[in-house]
Amino acid sequence: MKKITSLFLLTLAFMLSSTVIFAQSYSVSTTDTDFAQQQQQLQTEHGPTVVVPPSRGVAAVGDDCTTPIVVSGALPLTYNDNGQTTCGRGNNYSTTGMGYYDGGEDIIYEVVLTEMANLTVTLNPLGTTYSGIGIFDACPDVGAYLGGVGSSSSSAKSASAILPAGTYYVMIDTWPSPTCIPSFNLDITAAPMPPPVSSYPYLETFTGTSIPAFWTNYGPDYWKFSGTAYFGANVDHTTGSTGNYAWVDDSSPYTNPSD
Repeated sequence: MKKITSLFLLTLAFMLSSTVIFAQSYSVSTTDTDFAQQQQQLQTEHGPTVVVPPSRGVAAVGDDCTTPIVVSGALPLTYNDNGQTTCGRGNNYSTTGMGYYDGGEDIIYEVVLTEMANLTVTLNPLGTTYSGIGIFDACPDVGAYLGGVGSSSSSAKSASAILPAGTYYVMIDTWPSPTCIPSFNLDITAAPMPPPVSSYPYLETFTGTSIPAFWTNYGPDYWKFSGTAYFGANVDHTTGSTGNYAWVDDSSPYTNPSD
């Protein structure tokens, strides 16, 4: 009888431990699983990541943060660098906030803002795939990643950030392969912030189908603030004419404007 009881208890313990193991196998969240699957898909589409060596040892302007390409001036600031390349500059910064897109040869721009501004960086890689932009508050190896973009597309891409006065660094790089960008065009603009609202009600003039600079939809309820023709935003409630309008509705309960 004791042997039967011992065997029963041993079997029961095994079943309980198996149950725990089974439960633990499902402890990974759906979000984590989806992210891992997305990363695996990106890696599959891209292929093996190529290891690019660091600097060639002789620094040219733009190779690193010691000798960056300096962009400065009064706002509004506009800078263009056409026919530039990252090839031959070395992979000087490969542990940044840019994820996969900091493994190729890179080029560094230092942007000096004299006042708060909306900084926009537009990269046209001229046919090169897997290029990226990174904006940092210091040299990319130590600075905080403030924004950027990276994609497999060979077309133009942009990154922007609203920043206070200060010195910032922009890095152009790739997810190798390709190991570098043979030729690219870069546009950097810095637009001044609009003046603060000093009187109410605050009125803004709309022209054509564009909305004022710095107007952004924050939140999921597009009918409360819209820069495109969502819901009733394509109707002028005063004249009945059609167009593209935006508004802020802070009433409660929320209602569409009537005048």
